[in-house]
Amino acid sequence: MNEHELPFRVIIEKTAQKQLQSIPRSDAIKALVKIDVLRGDPLPRGCKKFSVPMSSFRVRSGNYRIIYQVDFKDRVVRIQDVGNRKNVYERL
Repeated sequence: MNEHELPFRVIIEKTAQKQLQSIPRSDAIKALVKIDVLRGDPLPRGCKKFSVPMSSFRVRSGNYRIIYQVDFKDRVVRIQDVGNRKNVYERL
């Protein structure tokens, strides 16, 4: 990250907060570390872009996926969903 660039602000939606609380603590901690990385780089290596909705991405954290949107203009990353890879996509 360029020293003149401000980090992105990360907002974790209420549903994602509840999901983080419901998964095992060690997995939640790993997911929070991944989320913290998004502050400096909202498009880290390994992220995948969804075609719909626009500006939606996912990153892996073990068996869990973090679904988020990026607003590049306002420099905001909005965490929408955190869930097991088997069923997180059903909620989109």
